Amino acid sequence: MTTRSGLRYQHTPIDIFNLKVEEEFIVTERFDPKGFEYVKSLANAEKKTLKVLKSLGITKPEECFKHNFERFKKAKIESQTTYKASEKSCEFFGGVVLPGRLWAHNPCTCQSMWGPMRATLIGENTLDIDQKKSWMRCLRFICRELEKKEWETPNGPKKIKIITEYLDDWIENADSLISQWMMAKRISKKSIKKKLATMANWGGNFKTGFDSFQKLNKEIINISAQLSRVPEFKKYVKYCEEKMKKSEKCPTLVGVLTQAVESALTWACVREIRECGGAIAAIIHDGMNVYKSDKFTPESLVELCDEVCEFIAPNSAKWAHKEPDYQLYDDDGKELGHEFRIPDDFKMECESGDVDDENVCPCGCGCAIDQLESYGVEEIPVDKLYDNIKVNFEKYHCQVHSSYIDEEKKFPEPCVCTQNELHTKMHGRVKYYKHCWIKDQDGDPTLETKKYNFFPVWNDDEDKRFFRDFDVYPNVDKCPKDVYNLWQGYAVMRKAKGRSKDDFTIDIIRGVAFFMRHVHRLIDDSFRDFFYEYWSHLLKYPDIKPGILLGLLGHKRIGKGQTIDMISNQIGPRYYCLTSHPGRDVWGQNGTDYCDGKMLCRLAEPKKEEYSNDPGAMRVWITDNPVERKAMHKRAETIHNYTRFIHDGNDPVLPDEENGGRIAQTLCNSYWKDKWIDDPQKFVEYNTSLGQYIENDLVQVLLAFMLLKIDCPKRFSFHRINEVTGNFAKEERKRNRTLIEKFLIYVIETVPWDKKILELTESSSDENDMNTIEYHVSNWSRLQSFREPMKARSISTMLGNWMSMKHGGITKERPWIASAQRLGNTVFRFDLNYLRTKFSMDEVRENAINDTKIREHRNDVKRFPMAAFMTTDGHKHNGDDSCMCDDKACEMSDERLLEKYISEVVTSCRYGDFQQWLDDGTLPSTYNEDRRNIAADTIQYYWCNWYYARKEQGEVERAKKLQEEELERQRRLEAKHQKELDDWNERQRIFKQNEEDERRRQEEVKKQKFEAEYEESLRMYPPNPTAKCTVHQKYGGGDCAPVKVGQPCACGHHSKSCNCFQCVIVRRHTE
Repeated sequence: MTTRSGLRYQHTPIDIFNLKVEEEFIVTERFDPKGFEYVKSLANAEKKTLKVLKSLGITKPEECFKHNFERFKKAKIESQTTYKASEKSCEFFGGVVLPGRLWAHNPCTCQSMWGPMRATLIGENTLDIDQKKSWMRCLRFICRELEKKEWETPNGPKKIKIITEYLDDWIENADSLISQWMMAKRISKKSIKKKLATMANWGGNFKTGFDSFQKLNKEIINISAQLSRVPEFKKYVKYCEEKMKKSEKCPTLVGVLTQAVESALTWACVREIRECGGAIAAIIHDGMNVYKSDKFTPESLVELCDEVCEFIAPNSAKWAHKEPDYQLYDDDGKELGHEFRIPDDFKMECESGDVDDENVCPCGCGCAIDQLESYGVEEIPVDKLYDNIKVNFEKYHCQVHSSYIDEEKKFPEPCVCTQNELHTKMHGRVKYYKHCWIKDQDGDPTLETKKYNFFPVWNDDEDKRFFRDFDVYPNVDKCPKDVYNLWQGYAVMRKAKGRSKDDFTIDIIRGVAFFMRHVHRLIDDSFRDFFYEYWSHLLKYPDIKPGILLGLLGHKRIGKGQTIDMISNQIGPRYYCLTSHPGRDVWGQNGTDYCDGKMLCRLAEPKKEEYSNDPGAMRVWITDNPVERKAMHKRAETIHNYTRFIHDGNDPVLPDEENGGRIAQTLCNSYWKDKWIDDPQKFVEYNTSLGQYIENDLVQVLLAFMLLKIDCPKRFSFHRINEVTGNFAKEERKRNRTLIEKFLIYVIETVPWDKKILELTESSSDENDMNTIEYHVSNWSRLQSFREPMKARSISTMLGNWMSMKHGGITKERPWIASAQRLGNTVFRFDLNYLRTKFSMDEVRENAINDTKIREHRNDVKRFPMAAFMTTDGHKHNGDDSCMCDDKACEMSDERLLEKYISEVVTSCRYGDFQQWLDDGTLPSTYNEDRRNIAADTIQYYWCNWYYARKEQGEVERAKKLQEEELERQRRLEAKHQKELDDWNERQRIFKQNEEDERRRQEEVKKQKFEAEYEESLRMYPPNPTAKCTVHQKYGGGDCAPVKVGQPCACGHHSKSCNCFQCVIVRRHTE
């Protein structure tokens, strides 16, 4: 169940027909040091305490000491208290625990403590809040819930009515009624509250003489009788009856139900306070004490609890803050006129005079270091002090809202865990030492070194490392101080750290070139540069969303997924996810947190419905940051969205639109699959090598460096997408056009090209009138083969929507016919030039003209064969000009293309920014910046040489000579480098040529050997050409002759008994 936006914990409304037992809860009770020392001194000195109690007016000091101070002798200043339901109710409640109050399991807990003592121990350090008229409001809530339900009766379903007249009066006017009672009967306020509580929880007949109370008591009895008849409450009635048989004191049904609702309200508030970062000191049934902090004021705490109760049980509780009550009362609830407070002259045992701060023991005991030896204890080691352990612990651990971060578990990836998980990990492993003051056998104060578990104390530490929330901020400077940043950088950056240029051997360089060659053959030229820019943008600007979904489509097993695998390996699994159901996992109605903190999401072959069911949500996730995400069973949240999406699939399912600007897709080539279609083994070897390079960390690092040197814009425009759009994407956009767009294109194609304006009326009495929409719609419907003819009125409505959305190119008017004195038919005016530009019809026209020329050219070839070799200007064709690369790389062989990329990788790593990037992650300069810097350095160098030569010698010739010498040196150096490169290439060529020659020689030898053996078999065992197949009669014999020599019989059933020409040759050759 999801709460409203103001609450953090996922609360569930209270169901009175299915009340549940609250779960166990652990609270750290921490007493005020001075108050604890004072109460402890009273507990250890019984005679002195009895005198103090008598002086305060306590009538039974011995009993007070026994019940309140005796058990405090073994109390600790800090202890863990577990709150859970009493198991004693199992005996009377069918063997299960009765829903109701949770009881503290700690002998010195604040829950069962004397009120003034509790105020002394925690009053000044906590905020005390309580429910006002708790059981009354809970009972009224139960009655109102019963009235909402319909009950089956013989006369049909009916609702019941429960009269709560006097109950409502007491809730609204309790203070006034109590004051009247006090004045009329001279009774204390505490005594009245006690009688009210007894009436609700234990029942009975009361003779108070106060009429309002007696009426309320009678009304409560009537309500209890009505509640006992509810089928769902029968088990509680049985519990009360069973307990009455074995106990003199039995709770009422009203008491059982109201305590269960009261407990649910209290613990819901406790959980919400804990979620908001507050710490609970004690729970006293319908109230609680919360440690003071800057997170809550008394007013904000009361407001929060009211909001929680209003959500889970409307009009069931009102909270109020009250000050600590130190006042003492007698048995009748009357004030004694004294307060239980710490005397002004009381001093703690450790306050033994002035001690220099530098000489004080750092554990917090307050004793001087040079005095520790006199108490028989040693100075605590530095690494065992709480503060030092805390510093080391918080290097890798912190609390984020209600969760915890453990950076040690999966270093360097932060691991989100629960309190119990972290407590289990730390329990018994990390302890801190502390000196504690105790009493020795003679009653004198002394010190003792004790060990404490670190995590429980740290968990209640107000100054611990705490964050309000966690999020992903790739730009660390934008992360708020109270938000834990989950951004740890890409995996490739961690892999690069600490590396040296010498680690990148020729095999690593070859691996990068091998992968780049794979991409070169996979993706066409125009789209390949954009693909690298998109990839570079992901690495360079993780905090800027490109707003583009990248689509790689093509046949199966051609290498699309391997290319994406390289990207995922670079960014790491922490920022990568994969799904085939984005409509469910990403932008679905229910939503998930699937893409939280992810930088890349691979959409692996999703169906068309995943995009078309909710295109609006898909567009939001592609472009917007932040976005609103509602995970299952959680409230809606606004999160940062840095996720890029890459679609790879075999079918065209992307909803690409013209000028949409959100989807850039291309049809990948099956070059590598087609190359080895006849040699599967080589295809397997190629994929194995490619996979090894993709998984190699150094290849990933070097490729990332080359991508970072690519110039890419921070923001992509839809014009850039249109530039790289190929024929495949254009056809997909045409296929995804809307119905009205297809109709407009049909109209444009049916009118002459030189026509600029077209005017059409909606309809006409003449069916053959070509200037009507009805005429064009009729013809278009016939061409489209619609099941039902399209109506002109529908198209007119669509045209109206077109104009409302201001797409342009269409206007309408309704002229006034003066002769008839009426309005004429609506006229739609189409701006054909604008619409042709909008739908790229000029390109369509050019393609049609080119197709016509091609057909005419083919007709000329049939008549004049020499025309195939001549262009229109009489020159010969110079080959295929389809390659768009500057260096015609697409026409290169695979080996030459690999060498080209090896040369590019070597050149990129030659400069010093590569090592600097490896050392500190500084972004390298781009390729364009390198070229500009080289040119600027060259100009500066020559200018300086000329200037100093001119200045020192005064001769221009000297400067020219220096320039010529430098140029000659550069030429010699370049020639040397070129010669080394040519020598290396020549060695590679010779090596490959030798391998090819050796392979051909072996094949020739093998062929000659086979032919010789075959000729020898024919000579020794001449077959009978007239023999026919004797095994299979389907062929009738003689059908074996056309089969190639060396293969078995065509019938496929040859055996030793077959004497056909083919089978004899095969059998003899095998033998």
